[in-house]
Amino acid sequence: MQKFFVVVLVTLLGLSTAVQGVPVEGDALLQRDTNAARFARGMPPLPPVKRTEAAKRHNPSPQPHSH
Repeated sequence: MQKFFVVVLVTLLGLSTAVQGVPVEGDALLQRDTNAARFARGMPPLPPVKRTEAAKRHNPSPQPHSH
């Protein structure tokens, strides 16, 4: 009976440590690699991230009229 509890305990311990290293879908999206980390692994840089819609192109301001 004591062996059974030891086996169950070791199995649960092994599973709990294995699950800790698995990223959750939401965590993977929040933790993007930096370009430095990507360069260190020989990967290309990430594309630029569009953070806001405020930086849209606008028409140039009108030229002042000289009278």
